[in-house]
Amino acid sequence: MRLVLFLCLLHHYILRSLAIYSMLASKKILPPVRNSNLSYFGFGIAYVTDKKSLIVSAPIEDNIGQVYVCQTNNFTCEPVKRHILRENDKYDHNYWLGATVEAGSTFFITCAPLLVHNMRIGTGSTGGCFISKNDFSIEKLFLRRENSPIRTLKGLMSSYGWSLAVSDKNSVVVGGPGISNGKTLLYMTPEPSTQPDILDGMDMNVNFNFGYSVTTGYFATPKLLMYAVSSTYRLGQVLFYGEQWRFFKQLKFEQPKTTVGEMFGASLCSARIFGQRSDLLVGAPGRASDKEYNVGAVYVFVAEKPMALSFKRIITGRKEGSMFGSAIINIGDLNGDRKDDIAIAAPFENDGRGAVYIYCGAEILGSKEKKKPFNFLQVIESEEHGFGLALSVLKDYDQNGCNELAIGSPFNDTVYVLPCFAYVTVQLYTEFPDLQNQVIENKDGGKEFLFKSCLHVTYPKKPAKAYAEIEVQVEISGNTNASLSNPGSDGKYKVKIEKTNEQTEQNLCKQIGVFMPKDGQYDSPINVKITAKQINDPQHQSHFDPSHVRIHESSLLTLGHDVWAAQCQNKMSCLPDIRLNIVNMFPEPYLLGSSETEDIKMEIKNHGEVAYSACLKVDVVNAAIVRAPALSCTISHHDYSLTCISQKPIHTNDTWDLGNISLKMTQATNKDEFITIKVKVFGNCKLTQNFTLIEKQYKLTRDLDDIEIIGRASLGTNITLTAEEIKLEQKNLDHIYTIRNKVENPWIGGPTIQITFMNLQYLQYTKTPIIAQTETGVELDCAIISTDSKITTNCTADKLVKGDQINVIIHMNVDPSKIDDVMSLENLIVESKIEVFPGSLWSEPSSKTILSQSVVTTVTIEKTTVALWIIVVASLLGLLLLSIIYCIVVKRTNLLRRKNKEKTKVLRKSIRRQTMRRSMMAQSAYGRLPEDEPRALSVVQEDLQLCETQS
Repeated sequence: MRLVLFLCLLHHYILRSLAIYSMLASKKILPPVRNSNLSYFGFGIAYVTDKKSLIVSAPIEDNIGQVYVCQTNNFTCEPVKRHILRENDKYDHNYWLGATVEAGSTFFITCAPLLVHNMRIGTGSTGGCFISKNDFSIEKLFLRRENSPIRTLKGLMSSYGWSLAVSDKNSVVVGGPGISNGKTLLYMTPEPSTQPDILDGMDMNVNFNFGYSVTTGYFATPKLLMYAVSSTYRLGQVLFYGEQWRFFKQLKFEQPKTTVGEMFGASLCSARIFGQRSDLLVGAPGRASDKEYNVGAVYVFVAEKPMALSFKRIITGRKEGSMFGSAIINIGDLNGDRKDDIAIAAPFENDGRGAVYIYCGAEILGSKEKKKPFNFLQVIESEEHGFGLALSVLKDYDQNGCNELAIGSPFNDTVYVLPCFAYVTVQLYTEFPDLQNQVIENKDGGKEFLFKSCLHVTYPKKPAKAYAEIEVQVEISGNTNASLSNPGSDGKYKVKIEKTNEQTEQNLCKQIGVFMPKDGQYDSPINVKITAKQINDPQHQSHFDPSHVRIHESSLLTLGHDVWAAQCQNKMSCLPDIRLNIVNMFPEPYLLGSSETEDIKMEIKNHGEVAYSACLKVDVVNAAIVRAPALSCTISHHDYSLTCISQKPIHTNDTWDLGNISLKMTQATNKDEFITIKVKVFGNCKLTQNFTLIEKQYKLTRDLDDIEIIGRASLGTNITLTAEEIKLEQKNLDHIYTIRNKVENPWIGGPTIQITFMNLQYLQYTKTPIIAQTETGVELDCAIISTDSKITTNCTADKLVKGDQINVIIHMNVDPSKIDDVMSLENLIVESKIEVFPGSLWSEPSSKTILSQSVVTTVTIEKTTVALWIIVVASLLGLLLLSIIYCIVVKRTNLLRRKNKEKTKVLRKSIRRQTMRRSMMAQSAYGRLPEDEPRALSVVQEDLQLCETQS
């Protein structure tokens, strides 16, 4: 039984996105009469070129099989007349007429491998083939020569017709692999009367399946027709023969290592891929991978060596169970590369629905590894089942230059005829003018130039008429600000390609306008990008028009071009001559501290060619940049440099006025002699090595008036002290000096300070009489020199900054132990002096000036004397005050005594009454004796005495 099964679709990126065949516009062919029983319509397909007839078989129709002739003008099918009778009613099986169908240019052959034939020695399934030359009826071919009678029943059971091939010389090969070792028939001429040459697999030491697949080709030389016969038994093999089944030993066939069961040789296909000789593709639909079964594969053998077919590579299937390689067919040169392209079926891919893969011959010959999967040109899929079990090529019946493809889906009684699209090749190209000499002035003040956007179209010989529509888009980009002026703003226009005669080439051009603003940055090129794409692509249309062509995949549809549009003699760069002028807006020399900010003004003039990207970099020493033109300049994060870029081209004799740039003048110190401005001027910012360096310095000076010294005494300059204050309070006579910088510019490296005060014997000093430190608490480095008459202290400060003044404190007070000596003085003069020496600050003549300040404190000693009358008066007043106090105390004491005596009398009376009452009540209640009464009276008396004592 003929095996033509396999699968090979995997969702893989396809390098060639152009489709060859259109499933959307395909013609669907059905049997004329459909019933509930499948007939396997489409199991075999062939095409008779001269008659433009498509032959479709239905091998299980009415238990014999039927062959239909379908006309390509309307694809209506009619059955051919057959005269096949059952010669033995005991054999009621299906004859499978149409199991194979092949065609020459004027005839077709079909076979019935299970045909029963009665002979003298018995009845058996001999099989048989039939020929038709009129498309209306078929005639049976001879199965053997007259002089070779069948003598055994085994010889009778041949089952011819499971494989079939027709050569380009109309010779016919029939395979009968089903019985015994297998046999093949060779008919040199396609006539009913032709007697075949018979080849038995036993004679070739082939055990089984000899004739499983057959094909023809020029494998050894370009002129010697040969026949290839395969057997799928065990590892599989392919044998080659010449006329009359002469085994061709001279052809070396390099068969690779195969595995048992992969069915190597299940399908054969010859094609011219490498050169003038035929190459061979061998299907192995049962090939398995390490993890998947029946993936399938196709082995490629090329005739690249004399008298040899060398193994080139293996094309593997892509899905499990697909049986890729069940059918292989040469579909001719579809893409114009002079190499045959190949269709390979995977009829059980996609859960049995099937798929057909189209491979480019050049891709098959590619340099990729032999076992590495490579990309297919197109995959064709359907929702039918068994799609691809039969394949056939229709030799360009619509005369559009490429072959149509018929695909059978017998499990649905369906055949699809897919139209093939003709191609044209399109090459984009452009024609640009010399923009330095051919620029047209535009009314808007800019300039415009025109260039040509062109398509070079190459037409094939067929079809005679061809058309396609192309949409071209032109895009302008870059930093030039150029834009399209023609066509519209989207840059799109359409081109209709039309071939109306025998022309083979055509150029289609359109003028494109580009507007160039006057201030465009043309030191960089104008980027022009042109893309073309086909619109109204026929592969997306259900109605097929043979003259509606597609754009070939080799076409050049994207083009980029950089246009140099600068108005300069050198096409790659301009030569500007820009000169910088710097004007300071402050006097020289500049007095530090006289202002916080000052301005400089910069201006550039171009004396050469256009400066499209002029820029400058400004570095300032001893000043900071605080303001610059915002649109063109950027100040660095540390404020000492500035980068300015021209926002528009500087044309010849034009000026770029940068405006005022403000400098912060408080950065310079007494150590700085100049404010320096360094400017790098670039005619083209992109050429960082080409610049002009301009340096300008501004002299600095300093005024000692910036330093202020303030001196004061802690208690004032004139104070009075008494002996008691000197002894007990020890009041401080501190002198305090403050040295400060009045301006923002700091004084660095000094100043040197000298503090001098008297070393008087009446004064007492602390262990560290001088404290010198800044406002932030940094102590100065000081040295003390003490003599009998004075104490001198020398201090040095690192810097003098505004807001961080230097404070000097001299601690001293009058010595209490010298009170007697001090009291003999009228006044005590305490004097100190501070001197600032700016000589360490800078070397100008004024640095020899000494800044000084003094503090003098005059202490008046107050002596105590009291008059005699003041003493007498004070004594009398004291005695009077004591007398008054005594009288007040005595009077208050007597008054209290009288009040207490009266209260005692009243209390006595009250107690006596209460006592008498209790005594009488006791006698009446208890009958007390009279002798108890004295005792009671004594108790009352004791109580009265106690009360008097308390009062």
